[in-house]
Amino acid sequence: MVTHFREYFLFGLFFAIVTPLQIAWAVLIVRRPESHRLLIWGGAVNLGIALIWLVSRTVGLPFGPEALQAEGIGPKDLLATWDELLIGVIVALLVLRPGPRPAPRWLPALAWVLAAVSIVGALIAKGGH
Repeated sequence: MVTHFREYFLFGLFFAIVTPLQIAWAVLIVRRPESHRLLIWGGAVNLGIALIWLVSRTVGLPFGPEALQAEGIGPKDLLATWDELLIGVIVALLVLRPGPRPAPRWLPALAWVLAAVSIVGALIAKGGH
Protein backbone atom coordinates (compact mmCIF):
# COMPACT_ATOMS: atom_id res chain seq x y z
CA MET A 1 0.00 0.00 0.00
CA VAL A 2 2.88 2.35 0.79
CA THR A 3 4.21 1.95 -2.73
CA HIS A 4 0.81 2.89 -4.15
CA PHE A 5 0.67 6.03 -1.98
CA ARG A 6 4.13 7.02 -3.23
CA GLU A 7 3.06 6.51 -6.82
CA TYR A 8 -0.18 8.50 -6.57
CA PHE A 9 -2.28 9.43 -3.53
CA LEU A 10 -5.56 8.13 -5.01
CA PHE A 11 -3.99 4.73 -5.77
CA GLY A 12 -2.90 4.41 -2.15
CA LEU A 13 -6.30 5.59 -0.92
CA PHE A 14 -8.00 2.98 -3.10
CA PHE A 15 -6.03 0.18 -1.45
CA ALA A 16 -6.45 1.73 2.00
CA ILE A 17 -10.22 1.48 1.52
CA VAL A 18 -10.47 -1.81 -0.39
CA THR A 19 -8.15 -3.89 1.80
CA PRO A 20 -10.15 -3.51 5.04
CA LEU A 21 -13.38 -4.02 3.08
CA GLN A 22 -12.11 -7.35 1.74
CA ILE A 23 -11.06 -8.43 5.23
CA ALA A 24 -14.39 -7.35 6.72
CA TRP A 25 -16.25 -9.23 4.00
CA ALA A 26 -14.30 -12.41 4.75
CA VAL A 27 -15.16 -12.13 8.45
CA LEU A 28 -18.82 -11.38 7.76
CA ILE A 29 -19.24 -14.22 5.28
CA VAL A 30 -17.89 -16.69 7.83
CA ARG A 31 -20.47 -15.42 10.34
CA ARG A 32 -23.34 -15.29 7.84
CA PRO A 33 -22.59 -17.81 5.07
CA GLU A 34 -26.26 -18.08 4.12
CA SER A 35 -26.48 -14.41 3.09
CA HIS A 36 -26.74 -14.30 -0.70
CA ARG A 37 -26.69 -10.50 -0.63
CA LEU A 38 -23.39 -10.53 1.26
CA LEU A 39 -21.96 -13.17 -1.08
CA ILE A 40 -22.97 -11.20 -4.17
CA TRP A 41 -21.62 -7.93 -2.76
CA GLY A 42 -18.23 -9.46 -1.97
CA GLY A 43 -18.01 -11.31 -5.25
CA ALA A 44 -18.86 -8.18 -7.21
CA VAL A 45 -16.28 -6.08 -5.36
CA ASN A 46 -13.56 -8.67 -5.94
CA LEU A 47 -14.44 -8.97 -9.63
CA GLY A 48 -14.51 -5.16 -9.89
CA ILE A 49 -11.01 -4.94 -8.45
CA ALA A 50 -9.84 -7.58 -10.92
CA LEU A 51 -11.42 -5.57 -13.76
CA ILE A 52 -9.61 -2.40 -12.64
CA TRP A 53 -6.36 -4.38 -12.61
CA LEU A 54 -7.06 -5.69 -16.12
CA VAL A 55 -7.69 -2.17 -17.43
CA SER A 56 -4.56 -0.85 -15.72
CA ARG A 57 -2.46 -3.59 -17.35
CA THR A 58 -3.93 -3.36 -20.86
CA VAL A 59 -4.81 0.26 -21.69
CA GLY A 60 -3.96 2.08 -18.47
CA LEU A 61 -6.17 3.95 -16.05
CA PRO A 62 -7.61 7.27 -17.29
CA PHE A 63 -6.00 9.22 -14.40
CA GLY A 64 -2.81 9.29 -12.37
CA PRO A 65 0.78 10.17 -13.15
CA GLU A 66 0.93 7.77 -16.12
CA ALA A 67 -2.64 8.10 -17.38
CA LEU A 68 -3.60 5.76 -20.21
CA GLN A 69 -0.28 3.93 -20.06
CA ALA A 70 -0.43 0.20 -19.37
CA GLU A 71 1.43 -0.90 -16.26
CA GLY A 72 3.69 -3.91 -16.12
CA ILE A 73 2.50 -7.19 -14.66
CA GLY A 74 4.23 -8.30 -11.47
CA PRO A 75 3.91 -11.68 -9.77
CA LYS A 76 2.27 -10.29 -6.62
CA ASP A 77 -0.42 -8.31 -8.41
CA LEU A 78 -1.05 -11.20 -10.79
CA LEU A 79 -1.49 -13.53 -7.82
CA ALA A 80 -3.81 -11.10 -6.01
CA THR A 81 -5.92 -10.70 -9.15
CA TRP A 82 -6.07 -14.47 -9.62
CA ASP A 83 -7.39 -14.72 -6.03
CA GLU A 84 -10.03 -12.08 -6.70
CA LEU A 85 -11.16 -13.87 -9.85
CA LEU A 86 -11.35 -17.20 -8.03
CA ILE A 87 -13.37 -15.60 -5.25
CA GLY A 88 -15.79 -14.33 -7.90
CA VAL A 89 -16.09 -17.83 -9.40
CA ILE A 90 -16.63 -19.46 -5.99
CA VAL A 91 -19.29 -16.88 -5.12
CA ALA A 92 -21.04 -17.49 -8.46
CA LEU A 93 -21.03 -21.25 -7.81
CA LEU A 94 -22.55 -20.71 -4.38
CA VAL A 95 -25.18 -18.21 -5.47
CA LEU A 96 -26.27 -20.04 -8.62
CA ARG A 97 -26.67 -23.51 -7.08
CA PRO A 98 -30.30 -24.58 -6.90
CA GLY A 99 -32.27 -24.58 -3.69
CA PRO A 100 -31.36 -23.61 -0.13
CA ARG A 101 -28.54 -25.99 0.71
CA PRO A 102 -25.54 -25.68 2.97
CA ALA A 103 -22.21 -24.80 1.39
CA PRO A 104 -20.52 -27.73 -0.31
CA ARG A 105 -18.03 -29.68 1.79
CA TRP A 106 -15.23 -28.87 -0.64
CA LEU A 107 -15.54 -25.11 -0.09
CA PRO A 108 -13.44 -24.77 3.11
CA ALA A 109 -10.74 -27.00 1.61
CA LEU A 110 -10.70 -24.88 -1.55
CA ALA A 111 -10.46 -21.70 0.52
CA TRP A 112 -7.48 -23.09 2.47
CA VAL A 113 -5.74 -24.24 -0.70
CA LEU A 114 -6.29 -20.82 -2.26
CA ALA A 115 -4.86 -19.14 0.85
CA ALA A 116 -1.86 -21.48 0.98
CA VAL A 117 -1.04 -21.04 -2.72
CA SER A 118 -1.35 -17.27 -2.35
CA ILE A 119 0.97 -17.15 0.65
CA VAL A 120 3.56 -19.41 -0.95
CA GLY A 121 3.33 -17.45 -4.21
CA ALA A 122 3.78 -14.13 -2.38
CA LEU A 123 6.83 -15.48 -0.54
CA ILE A 124 8.36 -16.76 -3.76
CA ALA A 125 7.66 -13.45 -5.49
CA LYS A 126 9.22 -11.54 -2.58
CA GLY A 127 12.33 -13.70 -2.77
CA GLY A 128 12.63 -12.92 -6.46
CA HIS A 129 13.17 -9.15 -5.86
